[in-house]
Amino acid sequence: MKDTLRYILLKPLSVLYSTGVRLRNKLFDLGIYRSTKSNITTISVGNITVGGTGKTPHAEYILSLVSNKVNSAYLSRGYKRSTRGFRLADENSNASTIGDEAYQIKRKFPNITVAVDAKRHNALKKLNNSKNPPKLVVLDDAYQHRDLHPDLNILLIDYNRLTYQDAMLPLGELREPSSNTDRADIIIFTKCPNTIMPVDRLSTRTQIRPFPYQTLYYTTLTYSEPKGLFTNKKLDLCGKEIILVTGIAQPQHLHKHLEKYVSLITALKYPDHHKFTTQDIKEIVDDFEKLNISNRAIITTEKDAARLISMNIPESIKNDIYTIGVEIEFLFNKQKDFDAQIEKFLRNQNLV
Repeated sequence: MKDTLRYILLKPLSVLYSTGVRLRNKLFDLGIYRSTKSNITTISVGNITVGGTGKTPHAEYILSLVSNKVNSAYLSRGYKRSTRGFRLADENSNASTIGDEAYQIKRKFPNITVAVDAKRHNALKKLNNSKNPPKLVVLDDAYQHRDLHPDLNILLIDYNRLTYQDAMLPLGELREPSSNTDRADIIIFTKCPNTIMPVDRLSTRTQIRPFPYQTLYYTTLTYSEPKGLFTNKKLDLCGKEIILVTGIAQPQHLHKHLEKYVSLITALKYPDHHKFTTQDIKEIVDDFEKLNISNRAIITTEKDAARLISMNIPESIKNDIYTIGVEIEFLFNKQKDFDAQIEKFLRNQNLV
């Protein structure tokens, strides 16, 4: 009954939203709205659904491939930051001033330029006019920014939320029609189970119907060994009782991973990009004190740690807070193919 009522209420809104998006895209396709390239080479990593496709670990992987070969930068909107306009990350930046994703990237890649701006063209112009202009910029979540034509367009699709089985907002989670995958040069199905079979890959390929110029890849998420947020300590998860603190779109994958090792999980789930409060910290401390004092830990993601680290964390729990990193692994032995495709792209752009 609830599903039927939801469909009746949201379907008309979904049709209206879809009509507006299709019209906008058509105007770009016809050249009425202009899509232009930047003077800086750009790689876009984006999606056509709301949240949780794994953009950050994929952007990190690409940066790991290119940042040692060419002067590189990372540009994002800086979602839920307290500042506005163009901003460069520096030693005084934090998740509040540049957003949690940009702050996480800067901590992992301290030698690259990290910038935030909702207006991508404006940011690219400022980067190009800077003292040390980057030769390559990785754009986070720019697939819908049609006014900017990236040199390489990478589209991520969550294997567990396939676009051709979804509906447009607000009825579903699509930001634009699933047919708009045609703008991508590379399509990556993310968060795939390790048990995915070749027949499953054939099924997705049949549904997506990629063009000859498009390459398909499949990745899964892997998790690093937990590391102390305020220390360099590593944590052996086996048999631990843990508080799992998450403010991300899809925490269930991490939860499922941890279940294989720990004896007890108390999950504290907050909204995506949640700005932690003093009350949240109190809730974490209260739940932590209920656990076995000799066998307990607090686990959080790198993205959440970027927001937690600037909070007034009680000294009594600082040494018990650990972050767990997310990395990607290419399935079907395709990592070398992807790396080679990026390398070829750099050569074609005369960057290496």
